[in-house]
Amino acid sequence: MRRRSLSAFLRSNTCPDGAHVVATGSGIRKLQPVEIVDKSIRLEFQTTGSTPLVIQMVPASEGDEPPAAAITVRNGTLDLVGARFKMPASKSQLQPPWLIRLEDAGLSVRGCTVEGPSTPSPEHSGLIQFATDDSGDPAGSRSVLIEDSYLISPGRLLSGPIRWESLILRNSVFATQSEVLDLLL
Repeated sequence: MRRRSLSAFLRSNTCPDGAHVVATGSGIRKLQPVEIVDKSIRLEFQTTGSTPLVIQMVPASEGDEPPAAAITVRNGTLDLVGARFKMPASKSQLQPPWLIRLEDAGLSVRGCTVEGPSTPSPEHSGLIQFATDDSGDPAGSRSVLIEDSYLISPGRLLSGPIRWESLILRNSVFATQSEVLDLLL
């Protein structure tokens, strides 16, 4: 990942609907909270050195509330390819309670490693949250694909009220101290 803020680029008009964004680098890289609104993006991560590229979220500043999720997708689709996300275990740094929040959005996670904190904490709710609309009903139906991936967290892995066109969990490992699927149908 270059010095330019990936989260600012994904929010900007420079990144159009349907874009295929490739982030390259090695080692631990910090990522500001990301909001993808009204567009579909393929976000691919590639390691360029001998040390794997690992993405960690930037914690909220002292006195600030952390966002609801590190990555929020609203009325769009996110296709994550080759990502290695790691949420650090910390009681002193304010991390978002969810890694990904879907609001009337679709998601595919392919060839990824997604790790929540190594120990449970009240601040960490889980990895992927399906949000409701303003009336409290599940947002519109979308597709969810998790394939060839590894998801681990002390919190819930997939949670919330949902309606799907399809849910495909294929050739992946899911490990949690809580619920793998905490869904309201």
